[in-house]
Amino acid sequence: EIGVNLLSNREKLLFLSKKIHEKFNDSLKNVTCIIDKDFETLKEDADSNPYLSYTDFANLEMYLFNEKSLNKILKIGLKNFPLSSLEVIQTLTPILVDNFCLRYAREKINCSYQLIQPEKVFQYSQGSISYNQVEVLNKFLNKNNCLNKKIEFEEEIKFVKEKYTGLNESRLFI
Repeated sequence: EIGVNLLSNREKLLFLSKKIHEKFNDSLKNVTCIIDKDFETLKEDADSNPYLSYTDFANLEMYLFNEKSLNKILKIGLKNFPLSSLEVIQTLTPILVDNFCLRYAREKINCSYQLIQPEKVFQYSQGSISYNQVEVLNKFLNKNNCLNKKIEFEEEIKFVKEKYTGLNESRLFI
């Protein structure tokens, strides 16, 4: 019992790394807490201490989001998949980046807002995916009864998209 409400494993590891650093400074050599980078790319001052390390990308799964790894998955696990790994990456990247932008805006504005279920965000039919970024934002705002915050959301989304364009590494924004 520590008297702090930590909701996620990520928050627990951040807290643990800070407490270890406070107690032992940098004297322990065999302790490392590893967390997903999440939104750290967008922060001016990311949490940092000798016991805390971040994944290279927004999450651990992004190490597999490349042509070579997806080729293996498609050949071994999803035989006869209608799209190549390059087509999968090119198709999913804009959708996943948009989802990241919306999640970031939600985190900044009101993290209690509920995200839209993936099956309501895009539709897959006969080898193509239909997706509408504006429609997704409107569904999200309607679902959370926060249409009055549309401009705030658009500004936060624009901020993330500008960072994404500048860094040119989609795996930091998925």
